[in-house]
Amino acid sequence: MSDIVDARQRAAAAIVRGRMATYEEMEDLINLGAYRKGANAEVDLAIEKRPETERFLRQEIERGYEFEQTRSQLLALAGAVNEGSG
Repeated sequence: MSDIVDARQRAAAAIVRGRMATYEEMEDLINLGAYRKGANAEVDLAIEKRPETERFLRQEIERGYEFEQTRSQLLALAGAVNEGSG
């Protein structure tokens, strides 16, 4: 991956993967209603960003996405400021 993406994109991907892992770790409690909002800010953010993350990962196969468009979406999802290319 490091051959085709820059450090910002790798960092953004790590943030998104981390949120996905956080959600997965807490998924049973969330689904059972045992998790209460406000108990953990990281879990709250993972829950909040879950629908957006799922949409990003399930991009329509019939629709073409340019590399820069996908990169920008990833940076936005991760909360990175999208200034410049590096």
